[in-house]
Amino acid sequence: MDHINTTHTAVQKLKHEAKQRSKASSRQLNSALEEVARESGYSSWKHVISCLTAPQGAVGKVDQQQLPLRGTAVDAASAAGDSQRPSRGHPFIAELEVRRLQAGIYEYRASYRGTELYADAGFSSIEDALRSASGDVGDIRGFEVCYGGVVVGTYLAEDLYASASTVAAHAVWIVNTLGD
Repeated sequence: MDHINTTHTAVQKLKHEAKQRSKASSRQLNSALEEVARESGYSSWKHVISCLTAPQGAVGKVDQQQLPLRGTAVDAASAAGDSQRPSRGHPFIAELEVRRLQAGIYEYRASYRGTELYADAGFSSIEDALRSASGDVGDIRGFEVCYGGVVVGTYLAEDLYASASTVAAHAVWIVNTLGD
């Protein structure tokens, strides 16, 4: 896979285009993301994310040690023993909370020991939020998934991505069962 310098803004534009296509054709968002990525010269949506070169608003040369990459430490303090963040290159399990903002709109937040690592919103389903959160995750080995304030399971990142629809259905079932 060739590296293509990709800005946060470019990723957001591609994501917006995919969301528009998904809504217009009533198909899954992940399918539209893959299509938009290939049409834009990437091999897949995961390739788009892996080519992200700098955080939003970054200007000039970027110090790789300061990038807020998914699932990796963001500064030297974490490597020096700050237990709130994992050290770069050390796999870990992150917490992934998916919440319904309103009917048909979901968000997720990935964190480690209470420190937010990354987040996103505007997904049309729990499944889409899970896939987005677990796509390209750096050192994150797996997720403890929460929905509706309830821990619904712990999954390897690649398994969560591959079986997001099953995990989403399981999460809804658990929350509904506990609510009865």
